[in-house]
Amino acid sequence: MKTVRIGIVVLGLFLNGGASAEQQRGSTVWDGFSGFLQPDWERDFSLTLGVKVWVNEWTRDTFFFENTQVPDLLNGIVIGGLDLSGTIFTNRTDQSPTVQTSDIEPTPIPQLSVRYKWLLLSGSYYPETDFEFRTAQTNFTVTQTLANFTDVRTDQFTFLRTTTAEREEWDAGLGILIHPNVAILGGYKQIDQEIGISSTLDILSNVAAPVTAAPGGRSSSEIEIRGPTIGVAGSVPITGGFGLYASYARGFMDVDITDTNIVAGTSTTRDSDAEYDVAELGFSYTHGTKEFIPFALLSAATVYAGYRWQHIETDFSDVPNTEDRTDTTRGFVAGVNLSF
Repeated sequence: MKTVRIGIVVLGLFLNGGASAEQQRGSTVWDGFSGFLQPDWERDFSLTLGVKVWVNEWTRDTFFFENTQVPDLLNGIVIGGLDLSGTIFTNRTDQSPTVQTSDIEPTPIPQLSVRYKWLLLSGSYYPETDFEFRTAQTNFTVTQTLANFTDVRTDQFTFLRTTTAEREEWDAGLGILIHPNVAILGGYKQIDQEIGISSTLDILSNVAAPVTAAPGGRSSSEIEIRGPTIGVAGSVPITGGFGLYASYARGFMDVDITDTNIVAGTSTTRDSDAEYDVAELGFSYTHGTKEFIPFALLSAATVYAGYRWQHIETDFSDVPNTEDRTDTTRGFVAGVNLSF
């Protein structure tokens, strides 16, 4: 499957990674368009290449009682001669979204930033990464009136879901440097996710009666999240090449969701809106190279470490009795940037 990230973070690190080089050459910040087409390439142009490793954990809401999935698991189940096919749940628990938490995966993210005078261009790529989620469990009961219309039978069920997922992201942004250590960036981000779910239904009946084996269920969801973003990034020099960096961006996303019931061979699609937020904060160390190798292309190197948080909230207000669905990826990040 596939998923997303934002270039503002790349920009935040560009500011750190390029600080020493720019200080040696003289910094260029927003000064209008005067002289824009008359470059001093030594002073006005820089390129930063880098890679960061994000040790990220993914948590997501999932709904266990979508009408296209759960009732299908009851088809073919017979308890004491009573066929539960097509049963409507009369008593449910855990009807709100249940949060699933993945394993922790290290993901390398290559990054590129280019500066010309006060104009910045940046991008990054989060390669396809596989995740496994902890098995989720929901308990519920089904109340049935028997054929004689006088006896009522209540059976307990445990619904188990095993979830695996893939995600892939990319972003690109264009910004302006309003201060040697502060920039504003607008961009575009896309996140692709593919969720695979295997379901089983355990029957916990209090009545001794013949029970057929509970069938399994398999479903998948393909989710595409995309849209414009706007943000700010900055760095604060401390001393001796050390500094702080921070960035924040907000996105206004369109979401396309395709849910497929693999066993039944059916699928449903829906479009929605989502709010996207991403933030990163950390420490950096920049070391210039010009004083040691005056004619080298490499002007500075930066190493950094921090914490990154990314959150998506999808609007499900049009679905009765359903809360908005949230998706959060978080974890420590570390990397290196080379500025030329």
